[in-house]
Amino acid sequence: MQTVQMTITPAIAKAWLTKNTENRSVKEGHVSFLANEIKKGAWRVTHQGIAFSKSDVLLDGQHRLLAIVSAGVSVDALVTFGVEDDAMGVIDGAAVPRTLSDRLKLSGNDSWVHLRTSVAVFNCLTSTVGKKLSISDIEKLSEMMSDECVTIFKKYGSCSKLRSITTAPIFASIVLFVYHNPKKLDVALRFMHILTTGEYDAHKKGELTAIKYRHHLMANGQKYQTGSSMRFESMKICQYALMKFSNSIDVVKMQFPEDEIYPRITL
Repeated sequence: MQTVQMTITPAIAKAWLTKNTENRSVKEGHVSFLANEIKKGAWRVTHQGIAFSKSDVLLDGQHRLLAIVSAGVSVDALVTFGVEDDAMGVIDGAAVPRTLSDRLKLSGNDSWVHLRTSVAVFNCLTSTVGKKLSISDIEKLSEMMSDECVTIFKKYGSCSKLRSITTAPIFASIVLFVYHNPKKLDVALRFMHILTTGEYDAHKKGELTAIKYRHHLMANGQKYQTGSSMRFESMKICQYALMKFSNSIDVVKMQFPEDEIYPRITL
């Protein structure tokens, strides 16, 4: 068995795919994900590459090869030749799938992100619904975050977790508020305090809005966890409550704005 680093062109990838006779079904979404990473220049050489059996059958790397063809870009990768013909059944079979948090931590990019809680928030910050975020996406988003936004992330990572209240869509909405209004960090922190503790000043304008929103979440929060569209609705009503709170306006009833008040970030 021999492993070498090679530059794999789209033409080579296409030729090698003709040897793909015994592999698992193709996951088109994963191919698109890898192709986008290649186009962004985020491809990295790792021990995971392409593998051929002694019989010259492609055993590993079909998604990588398909992504190279789709992207139309050459990349470097490790290629192993001469793997035992019966190795297909054990390739990746004993591996525990790594989450994005795991991969970020292993890549050394978790210095401030508080990954145990924050990756879900990042997923709510972008404007593409259902988009699978990559490590490079997280890195790009983190570079866009101000010190004020980082403060919200740290609060999210350290606060006590309350069902229906300390959810990713809620905190993403607060991050977006601070992202668009960096001088109102104190407003966001006060809003978070009321949500997480239930403590408020009835004599201070706007705080009644925050406590009513808290009650709304406690009564209706579960329905906001039933899919991406409902999580988006959850973000919109949070933004409505936060806007009224920041303007010291007490509301009688929570309302759903038609559009985002504090727009999500486009990558």
